[in-house]
Amino acid sequence: MKKYLTYQDESSNKFWSVDVSGNTFTVTFGKVGSSGQSSVKTFHDEQECLKEAEKLLREKLKKGYLETEWPEQKAEAVIKFLSDSFHQFLKTKVKDFEESKYAKAFQKINWEKEADQVFQSVCSYWTKSGSQNCLYFGMVIIYL
Repeated sequence: MKKYLTYQDESSNKFWSVDVSGNTFTVTFGKVGSSGQSSVKTFHDEQECLKEAEKLLREKLKKGYLETEWPEQKAEAVIKFLSDSFHQFLKTKVKDFEESKYAKAFQKINWEKEADQVFQSVCSYWTKSGSQNCLYFGMVIIYL
């Protein structure tokens, strides 16, 4: 189940969404146009998860939220967000990394030849440990 609701009045223009996947759901809410805030909740089984998600959905509908189509995200906005996030990560982490014992080992890697295998390994590890899928584009890994 995947639902997207909006609420608009003279002082508000907000959204609320729920995305159920197995025994976990993600609720995201915030001002329309923003990425909002998200929280994830995990249950013992799929039925309990779906029941709770439907309860939250009914509560929002009673408060006046309306079900609408999921907004399309512009690829440029997603790419900019990923690029900015990755750049910020690099700015804060590169100095720490350069001073670590791993820096010399990483400098010896032929990245043009090995990058694909490295990113495949990271995605494989993430998938096994978090039951999530990931894609990579160049130097950016996207977790789905």
